[in-house]
Amino acid sequence: MSILNAENAGFSDEDFDVYRPECWSSNRYNLPRMRTKERVVQLTKSLADLFEDIDFKFDASSEIPSVWNGRTVKDQWGYWLRDENAQRTLQPILTQRLDLATRIKAPADHFKHLLFCIRLSHESLAIGLRLSRYATIDLENFLSHADTELEGLDAAIESIADEVKLDGESVDRMSLLAAAGDLKVGDREWIDLVHILGRESVIDGDLDMTEILAKTARSLLPLLRYILWSPENDHIDVSEEISSFAKQTEARTEAARNAAENKQQAHAKRAEKARDRTSAKMDAEEAWRQMQAKRRVTQAVSNTEKNTVAPKASKPPTRRDADPQKQQRRKSTRPAAVTSKKSAPRHGSKSTKNAKRSGPAPEFKPGQSCILSRGLFAGKRGEIVSADKPGYYMVKVGLLEVSVSGYDLQVDG
Repeated sequence: MSILNAENAGFSDEDFDVYRPECWSSNRYNLPRMRTKERVVQLTKSLADLFEDIDFKFDASSEIPSVWNGRTVKDQWGYWLRDENAQRTLQPILTQRLDLATRIKAPADHFKHLLFCIRLSHESLAIGLRLSRYATIDLENFLSHADTELEGLDAAIESIADEVKLDGESVDRMSLLAAAGDLKVGDREWIDLVHILGRESVIDGDLDMTEILAKTARSLLPLLRYILWSPENDHIDVSEEISSFAKQTEARTEAARNAAENKQQAHAKRAEKARDRTSAKMDAEEAWRQMQAKRRVTQAVSNTEKNTVAPKASKPPTRRDADPQKQQRRKSTRPAAVTSKKSAPRHGSKSTKNAKRSGPAPEFKPGQSCILSRGLFAGKRGEIVSADKPGYYMVKVGLLEVSVSGYDLQVDG
């Protein structure tokens, strides 16, 4: 909903009073300034058809103290200037030509471009062209254009309405070029080619503000076209700078794109290696778990088989393994006949073996070949090395020498 009261669409004393010096930095006057701004905006937008063919856009200054206006609101502007696409094209060139301190001091767009504006201050309402010393491209284009084509400048000045003044004087070629020169060297901040209306004449309501605004704008339009830089009105070779900058920007963009792609590829390779390591580790862990599970299953099956197989019958201990004391007690309690029967030696008994050894043992001489008949080397062929002790000989079997009873040796051949 508009805050502008339709019944009071004109300007009032309050519209001018909110721009007194004591109100410049105060936020108390933000709402009254907002109402005044809407009236200025409404009046300025009435020129939309006039600036449509030169690709201008409408804008307005802020009514609130901020860093963009030095935290002071001395006046209210509604203005037309080149649109966003044109500003974006010139922005790199302006950045190169203005140092950082200047860009901080004059950050707003209306400082950097030629504009047609309505400016309402404490004492007056001004309508016309404004050119800041920070609008370096438009300023240099104007001066260079004037060096090569004064006829066009004279024709543009001739069309200016009589009410439009430069520093309170009628506009002529010499004064305008002198003002532009001062602007370039920094001896002045602005060039104002404006039709100034006092606050009393504006408040009275006797003036047709829309008609005055349109008349002033039409009379200044030829000069605006003469000054304003465009690709068709380029007298300082800005187009070449833009083309060179575009190539540099494209090269930097391509380099940044390649660097980003290389970084992305390297990251992808590292990620792939990390995934491979993780996958190999997971596979190894899975194999280990499967092996452990298989081992547990095998062990469980083995334990089950051991528990289900019937135990083997234990072999009764032989008389040789029996306790000698028990054997002695048994012998003493059994009848002699039974004892003799039970203790009768079986084939292969110790008494039989000892019986076979009765008589003198065979004699051997060192170096004599023999065959071992008992023991670990039974059936092996050996050689008598020496007589160890009576009835025993040292026998060399392969690389080993063993002591063997003569009863356990047989003559070889």
